[in-house]
Amino acid sequence: MPEWPKPVYAWYVIGLLSLANIVSLVDRQILALLVEPVRRDLGISDTGISLLHGFAFALFFSVAALPIARVADVRNRRNIIVVGIAVWSAMTALCGLARSFLQLFAARMGVGVGEATLNPCAYSMISDYFPPERRALPMGVFAAGIPLGVGVSLFVGAWVIETVSGWGAVSWPLIGTVQPWQMVFLIIGLFGFPVALLMLTVREPLRRQSVTDQHMAPGQGHSLRAVGAFFLTNRVTYATLFIGYTLMVSSASGINAWTPTFYIRTFGLTSSQAGYLMGLIALIGGPLGAIGGGALADWLQRRGVRTAKLRVLFFCALLLPVPGILGPLMPSINGAAGMLFCFFVLGSATAPTTLSAIQDMTPNRMRGQATALLYFLVNLIGIGLGPFIVALLTDYVFGDELALRYSLSIYSGIAYALAIALILMSFRPYRRSIAHALRGQ
Repeated sequence: MPEWPKPVYAWYVIGLLSLANIVSLVDRQILALLVEPVRRDLGISDTGISLLHGFAFALFFSVAALPIARVADVRNRRNIIVVGIAVWSAMTALCGLARSFLQLFAARMGVGVGEATLNPCAYSMISDYFPPERRALPMGVFAAGIPLGVGVSLFVGAWVIETVSGWGAVSWPLIGTVQPWQMVFLIIGLFGFPVALLMLTVREPLRRQSVTDQHMAPGQGHSLRAVGAFFLTNRVTYATLFIGYTLMVSSASGINAWTPTFYIRTFGLTSSQAGYLMGLIALIGGPLGAIGGGALADWLQRRGVRTAKLRVLFFCALLLPVPGILGPLMPSINGAAGMLFCFFVLGSATAPTTLSAIQDMTPNRMRGQATALLYFLVNLIGIGLGPFIVALLTDYVFGDELALRYSLSIYSGIAYALAIALILMSFRPYRRSIAHALRGQ
């Protein structure tokens, strides 16, 4: 087996992948700061906003990720990411040209298609840059791009909103009148193109073949029947981990999408104030959790704990209901912000542990497809369903927009109770799957 890439270069790649992850989250999350002006100008309810924030993005992200991942398991993953960054950046800019709900919905779908390239390719590449016992930390750094992206989107979004709000509506040749919220999309969309150019400096890594892959020529992948047979053999492990993690993301997605609006409605903050506050929390708490969780999982695994990644995941899942349920019910903005910080720390630790655990048990030329299948559920159900259910509770159960805090709290409690049970069920089948993977290396 050839030597692993030099650590300095491997970490350079992690840095660029993390930057791409941050940009993708900025483009995805910026809508959370623009809820009120979008509702006003396009005449959309909270439920309609939830469809734009979650379902429009998640549907095409999820569907596109599966065929993209199959290509990524045999083709140049770096090139796929470069094209994806260009596509999602262009579609984000197009959101700024939308004049109706349907036009904005279509542009958000395009953002989802572009972003579907990143995770299957990135996690597969990271597995070829680092050995299993040192894999969770770099995956934690990459996963830290999620809360960093949320934080950057809120900080940069708040700054852009403050800047363009002073301009008022601007009339452009060929485009017509552009409102301040549309300018935000246009400006944010430009940020991704330099990152796409930087990704061209990354070399496609050598694939680390397991026994399952060794008979294959370069560019050759497993048949769909072989992939299906492998997933079927390990179905209990994949099902419990996939669904458990999806439920946690579902709660987190609802909180990410609606917390700025919750702060505005309940505590009287402005859009920019809510953006700066939540952005600061995400920028500090998210990376702390993602990197700390990954480092802890690697430390335990190097000491012989085969289920190290699941143990860290389960510990975080047990604690997450506390800030998830109590945070929205806090009587003061300081209390709510403190709980949100705890939520970001614990929640961000779940991504590297889950994804690293899945990579460890999956053959090289199936890893992109395993990641895409997970994100199919995460985005269609997690990102798509979380904000939608919170909005449904607010609009149709409580019938009061000031009851948003109760909707957030109720859904978090339900989602985390189910997630804890599923992750606990995953330990025994995961031990069997890992033992089988180790025999095949």
